[in-house]
Amino acid sequence: MYKLVRRSFKELPLVHVIGREVCVLHGGLPLDPFITLHDIDAIDRRRGVPVFHCSLLGYPRFQRVKAKRDLRTDDGEQVLAGSMGKLIDRVGKSHKAFVRFSSAHGNDEVEVVIWGSPELEEDVEIYYETDDERKRHRSNRLFVSLLWSDPIHSKKDLGPSKRGAGCCFDERITNEFLKTNKLTMLLRSHEKRDSGYSEEHRSKDGKALSAATIFSASNYPSGAGEPKGNKGAVILLKASNDGTPLSQNFSFSKSWRKCYDDQSFNTIHLSNELREKFLRAEEQNKRSVSARARALAKLRELTYCARPKLLAYWQKADKDGTGVIEMKHWSSGLRACVIPDDDFPWEWLCSYMLKTYSENATDYNYASYLAQYENSLSRKLADRWHGGAVLQICQGVLTTKDAEKAWARIDKNGDGRLSYQELKPLLKSRLSSDVQSDEDRVYSVMSKMDKNRSGYVDRHEFIEAVSRCLGGRSILEEANDGQLSARGKRSLLLQQELDQWGEQEVSQCWAAAQGAIRALSATTGCASSVFEVLDEDDDGVIDRSEFQQGLHQLLRGSPLLKCIDKWEPLLWKLVDEDGSGYVSPEELNLAFSVREVLSI
Repeated sequence: MYKLVRRSFKELPLVHVIGREVCVLHGGLPLDPFITLHDIDAIDRRRGVPVFHCSLLGYPRFQRVKAKRDLRTDDGEQVLAGSMGKLIDRVGKSHKAFVRFSSAHGNDEVEVVIWGSPELEEDVEIYYETDDERKRHRSNRLFVSLLWSDPIHSKKDLGPSKRGAGCCFDERITNEFLKTNKLTMLLRSHEKRDSGYSEEHRSKDGKALSAATIFSASNYPSGAGEPKGNKGAVILLKASNDGTPLSQNFSFSKSWRKCYDDQSFNTIHLSNELREKFLRAEEQNKRSVSARARALAKLRELTYCARPKLLAYWQKADKDGTGVIEMKHWSSGLRACVIPDDDFPWEWLCSYMLKTYSENATDYNYASYLAQYENSLSRKLADRWHGGAVLQICQGVLTTKDAEKAWARIDKNGDGRLSYQELKPLLKSRLSSDVQSDEDRVYSVMSKMDKNRSGYVDRHEFIEAVSRCLGGRSILEEANDGQLSARGKRSLLLQQELDQWGEQEVSQCWAAAQGAIRALSATTGCASSVFEVLDEDDDGVIDRSEFQQGLHQLLRGSPLLKCIDKWEPLLWKLVDEDGSGYVSPEELNLAFSVREVLSI
């Protein structure tokens, strides 16, 4: 499949011309003068991009050159005009390169300015053995520039490409290319723009736009995460009957921004109306809750929703399988899985989010860190369906000995433990078509079995979990043998209530709660804003109809809505803890907020 996709991309043209007027390309133009569309069409698009052959300011390393004038080394040695040498290396990030000349007393290295086109070089002449070699190198520069060059707005911005390939082209280069090919405008699709588009160059007389960047991917990495991410846009070109050029008859679309989604999860799509409601509710909450508290609450939600991805990410970094990794992986994991923005200050937030570790700590236990983020409603529901999920891993197991035999089959690599990626296929038969719920489900089961917070499920933990499920005794019963506390009694009553429902309904109810939290994390509001959003009549409580309407809004696009009649009654019963028939702000906040459970 990869080869097929790669081949498909190679069939795409490097340049597309609209109406014989507008040239559309990816990156930009080379500095070589008088490039024609015929030159571009002659490039073999199917070959690999020759970046290596243009890596030294547009030329290959060890490109042969001839001194155009007398040059001097740092030691004062003179290199005469006409001397032959080779480009060796670039001088830092400048427009200079080292040239090594051979002389009678050895090799002399000289710093020379390199612009990236043979016609522009002043210190040295780019030397080619044959005309075919010259044409081939020119074609390489053109290929790379079409993909990776960037526009500049004045000569003071002139410098080497920030990408390590391509060049920086100015207004003169653009207008020369358009004039040579009888075109009116250049459109490029490469390079993120905050507003989705930007005007780059204008015609020589300044009256018409000659180059523009159109970027249609909003929230592009690294810049993802509302409201900081870039917007996307398109350009609208209109043909006219009076012969007006397309470059004078166009408009930019209204820019837009959508939530970044790396396709690891199927995103629940909230309506714009609901987003606006959350914004208004959040404005009200600003008066009573500090900005720091709101920000940390939002980060807790985002981290809670990303736990499966974070666990998989950190397990890859855990080469020794100890469950403990270097502190640097904390920020890199959150940057990769939570807010993929290079500028987001995760390192600065470490002291706020890793509270149980000292400032001088060099490593941390990632499983313990993830376990500290909890939603009480989801945890209560998960306790009910975990047993069936564990037994599903090893079907047919009736005794502890059977569990030991099952472990021998399950632990295929014989390392004595199961990772997140190893556990996932074992639960495949219990997984649904909802990727979000599936990832959360695997993480939930694994976290429940991983008693020592190593990040893995070892043999002892697995057999203990299976034995407990076979015995039919809940964790609550085991933990509360003898005299039950008031809290224990409430937990037992809750379990008795859940036992009246089928495992499928409980599992769907759990998935709905997770989906609501995930939808909430995609807004600017926190759990405390949910009540204001769902309380349509502003009477201070939420009735059953408002609750149901809110679920349809929060879970918009989720397959769970197809069977809402089966699981919604249970969810309502759990949220309405006092059985009043109405949900208070405190009850709703408790149901959908993410809390930190710290172990000191």
